[in-house]
Amino acid sequence: MRDIVGGVMSGFDYSMSPMDSLGDSIGRSIPALSKAYDEGELSETALKASIGAFGFAVGAPVTQLNRVAKTYFAMEEGEDVDWYDWLVGYREPSSSAFKD
Repeated sequence: MRDIVGGVMSGFDYSMSPMDSLGDSIGRSIPALSKAYDEGELSETALKASIGAFGFAVGAPVTQLNRVAKTYFAMEEGEDVDWYDWLVGYREPSSSAFKD
């Protein structure tokens, strides 16, 4: 109990239940999807927020889906991606062991 109160009082945005995270994820995905619909293009932020909301709603793990989404958007921007990026998510060439 002391740790929870300490976390709340120090401003670390501690959530008491996974339902708090679901509400936060849905709250981020709805405006992002609305913006994507208005602009006619799905952004990385909108996709990742929607994946998060979906994962929380059905209890599915979404980490790998978010990594694939990050790599896909990096590839669309012209970045050089390799097989390792699809597994761990895109990283800058300077921070990847498999890029020169």
